Amino acid sequence: MARLIGLFGNRSDLVARVVEHEARVLDVRGRSGKASLGGWGVGFHQGGEVLIRKRPLEQRAHLSIAELVQDVRADSVLVHVRPTEDPTRADGAENTHPFRYRNWLFAQTGSLPEFPRLRQRLLESVPDFLKSQIRGETDAEVLFTVFLSFLHDAGGLELESSVAEGAQRALRSTLALADAIGAELGQPPARINIVLGNGEVMFGVHRGRAMAYREFATKSDVAALGPDEPGSSRRPDLGNVHVVVLASDFHVAAPSDSSEFEAVDADALAGWRSIEPGSLITLRRGLAPEVSPL
Repeated sequence: MARLIGLFGNRSDLVARVVEHEARVLDVRGRSGKASLGGWGVGFHQGGEVLIRKRPLEQRAHLSIAELVQDVRADSVLVHVRPTEDPTRADGAENTHPFRYRNWLFAQTGSLPEFPRLRQRLLESVPDFLKSQIRGETDAEVLFTVFLSFLHDAGGLELESSVAEGAQRALRSTLALADAIGAELGQPPARINIVLGNGEVMFGVHRGRAMAYREFATKSDVAALGPDEPGSSRRPDLGNVHVVVLASDFHVAAPSDSSEFEAVDADALAGWRSIEPGSLITLRRGLAPEVSPL
């Protein structure tokens, strides 16, 4: 089971604690401790820099997301976990999400139908300076490049601090183009989820497996995170806190569940808000999440 996670807010000191608090939803576990995981990547904006950690192949029965971000102090974080059917094969760092261009980070779960036939068509109108940035073989990196091309056409690559509306249009245009080319080949719209951001804004696209978000914005929300350190009575400052965690590709336990990966108990999703398929969620610092139709 893949996992796609975005964390965005105004408190870089709370990222690891939010992830740990929501571990039952965010962590990836194999049933009976037997399943092997594939690769993972973490990207984050810190001190004006964009930093990425990648592990193309990770064989574990339980991947703790809190462990991956325990030393991260950033208020914009993107995590991607990819399973693999063949744990002996590593796809390499160039094919491991998230992908980066300047301040932008991008990760995707799900895939484009008939991608080998779509690839050239998708890249036909992309400027050479963007095509030359492609290093791997994934449909996600190509889709990211198409998004950047639409953003470039609107002047958005040079306006990264105020690009929310332009990025929304670029995302919609990217998906519309992929759907149109796919339809010509007799394929349905791609069932994918996407999370991307540039440190100033974060977006989630929900067209695949379940996606939901959890907002930490009240005193009770933050108090639930517990003390600063084990054995300490000191709790985080409750004023002016706003952190949102966005996650997708988890599945809720059901009697007929035959997945090799452990399902999320329904009660673990208390406080989470489901996002309807076909939606775009926009996260801006200090504001409530905005969910709109694609």
